[in-house]
Amino acid sequence: MLAEAEASSLDEQFATIVIREDEMKEYLKQHHDFRLLDQVFIDFLSSNRHRRRNWTFEQLLSVKSPSPGKEFVYDSSGVPYRGAVWLYEGSDNDQVSLKLHNDGFAYTSKPGRRVTRHISNKGQQHGWVPMPWGEIQPFIPEILACTKPLYSEVKVWYNSSLNKLDLEFIKPKDASMPDLLLGFEPGRPAYDSQIKAHCI
Repeated sequence: MLAEAEASSLDEQFATIVIREDEMKEYLKQHHDFRLLDQVFIDFLSSNRHRRRNWTFEQLLSVKSPSPGKEFVYDSSGVPYRGAVWLYEGSDNDQVSLKLHNDGFAYTSKPGRRVTRHISNKGQQHGWVPMPWGEIQPFIPEILACTKPLYSEVKVWYNSSLNKLDLEFIKPKDASMPDLLLGFEPGRPAYDSQIKAHCI
């Protein structure tokens, strides 16, 4: 009788582990989707507010504020977030950085070389993996609709330890606008932006 009870308990534990493993696989499948990032970008462009004004993509590229730059509040999937836009004046080219949340996006990077990058406002960062453009390109049509007319090259970077993905758009040599670093990283909801102040 005791042996049957123990066996039954083990069967239940095994079933729980299998269910959790299936849940984890489903979670990873949902969050290993570049379309999440495209939707965050769409949400930002349609709802961003800086001093009660919505900025177009072209206006964002004209930002002159150095890091930490201009802060924007935007709604993504009905949740308020904060993003930032700033200008880095490099020795060769200027670069506008736009940082947004990644909506839980996670990518399992394939084994390969990790490189150290110089990030405009953070200095050296380790653990970045260059990603094939073809792996992401079909899933970000809205990002491409804004960037393709202006930029001639792109580099894609992912850092699994930081859970960050960067799209580094490079302008043609004769163009006058700045390069663009579009970064997606873990973010926290900005619910404090919805709290009303009280008269004193």
